[in-house]
Amino acid sequence: MAKAKVAAGLARRRTLNRLKYEVAKDLGLDDDIRDRGFVEMTTSEVGQIGGNMVKRLVAQGEDAMAAKESPESDPS
Repeated sequence: MAKAKVAAGLARRRTLNRLKYEVAKDLGLDDDIRDRGFVEMTTSEVGQIGGNMVKRLVAQGEDAMAAKESPESDPS
């Protein structure tokens, strides 16, 4: 059971890292990550990435909730 939790945690971390790099690329900051890494980036740059990640995650959650609430086909 503990191994499954660790594996799930690693999978979530990989997914968030992919999202982080995707957002950074969209913002034109991917070259900064490659050149300087997250440690050397400015607070503003890292904040842009984090803020946009949150926006995307919220939008994905809202889309998922809307999909659950709306039936695929009306049975009546």
